[in-house]
Amino acid sequence: MMKHFDRPTPDDLKLLVEQLPTLVRNSPRYILNEQTYAQWSSLFLKVGNDPHGRQQLEPLLHAMVDWLNDLPEGLKPQAAGTLLYNLQAMPSTSGTEAVLQAMAWHISKTPFLDAQAIGNALYGLQNMPSTDGTEAVLQAMAWHISKTPFLDAQAIGNALYGLQNMPSTDGTEAVLQAMAPHISEAPSLSGQEIGNALYGLQNMPSTDGTEAVLQAMAPHISEAPSLSGQEIGNALYGLQNMPSTAGTEAVLQAIAPYISEAPPLSAQEIGNALYGLQNMPPTAGTHAVLDALVVHAARISANDVTKTGIPPATYLAECIFSVRNHLTHPSTKSLITQISGSLNLPLRPQDLTPGTYSRTLWRLLNNPRHIHPDPRHGHLFAVDLHYLSHKLGHAFCTMALHQLLPSCDTLRVVYGSSRHLAANKGKMRASAELALSQFKGEGYTMTYAFQENQPYVQVTKKAGNAHHPLPPGQWNVAAKAFVPRSRAAVAEEHHNEET
Repeated sequence: MMKHFDRPTPDDLKLLVEQLPTLVRNSPRYILNEQTYAQWSSLFLKVGNDPHGRQQLEPLLHAMVDWLNDLPEGLKPQAAGTLLYNLQAMPSTSGTEAVLQAMAWHISKTPFLDAQAIGNALYGLQNMPSTDGTEAVLQAMAWHISKTPFLDAQAIGNALYGLQNMPSTDGTEAVLQAMAPHISEAPSLSGQEIGNALYGLQNMPSTDGTEAVLQAMAPHISEAPSLSGQEIGNALYGLQNMPSTAGTEAVLQAIAPYISEAPPLSAQEIGNALYGLQNMPPTAGTHAVLDALVVHAARISANDVTKTGIPPATYLAECIFSVRNHLTHPSTKSLITQISGSLNLPLRPQDLTPGTYSRTLWRLLNNPRHIHPDPRHGHLFAVDLHYLSHKLGHAFCTMALHQLLPSCDTLRVVYGSSRHLAANKGKMRASAELALSQFKGEGYTMTYAFQENQPYVQVTKKAGNAHHPLPPGQWNVAAKAFVPRSRAAVAEEHHNEET
């Protein structure tokens, strides 16, 4: 029996899987309808974040696919929205992929989806990387978005929020371009809806679709009664992959006054806001945001940073890396030096110039949390990218290759653990791969491996060049040679690791 009403145990799920064929076989056909399966799908929402429950959920996902494929009458809007909404806690697996592809077919055959169904359906994709299944759903949803007469503010916020792990694809572009007119026509958006909508753009570069959405969002930001610190941080965080465009500039200049008027921003909110600026050159909009953030930086404390779960030195390094394009602006140095002083990691002005900031990053990150020798053989150094963003992870990996390999035989880049979401693990691995593929050292081999629940990429001097040959049995001769792969290959391998 269930030990907790809201959270079935793995044993509960195992029993359900074992009894499911009997339950279906003995149930009258009239009760095996879409409402029944929509209720069953709530299990995915309740247990999807539990690694121990996911294994038991996989047969249920495939059972749902069988039902979807045997449903000639199609899905009503509410059921379509609910079924996808309940996938929001699930990682990408063969089961979720099969459900998405089956759902895409039904969505394409459904005559009409209302605003709530559209918002719920796209919101459910938030943990999924780009796959054939998500692409099929997005393409089918884009048609409904373009045909629906009206999307309310909540549906707009939910729909865009669900895109947060998606790169730019034909499907995301179609959804964005279909959403933009609805954003322009919406009477108003709340602060939460603004934050959610922009947060969903975080994995996308500048495209016609993102530009249309940004230009449609800017007037709503200017008209919002207020923005909380979390809403400010989320909105700016969503701009992280975008260069300066008319749309980003309009959003930045619209947000800046709210930063000045907001209650004290937390360390997390300041970090998110700065992170969103990293791909942009200095503009009037970035200057306005940085000027407004200075007063908030003075209020950060080491205790506030500790609450984020990120080590203070790592947090400071992320802040510096985020504003590396803006170090010549006076407010940037003031902001960073105030943060560093509050964290008892004082920096001098000369540490924060375009020519010196990389040395400052190395000094902050060259600590036992991120770099440590292997206790079993001192000639091997491990570089741990945990806590680092993907872009800083790439930069740090590049620094480590050039700083450490001359004096050691093996450099192991640990890029995640099995409990991380496949999408995030894939991004961090791609960061490590990019740095390694650009490494020009000769006489090295690169291999993949997985040890003690941690995947890593390892750079090793060839046996003839090693100063300290590895003990017998330590060479990973069975590991495949390093070959940079496509995004699809990375996603597929991490999908396999997750399952």
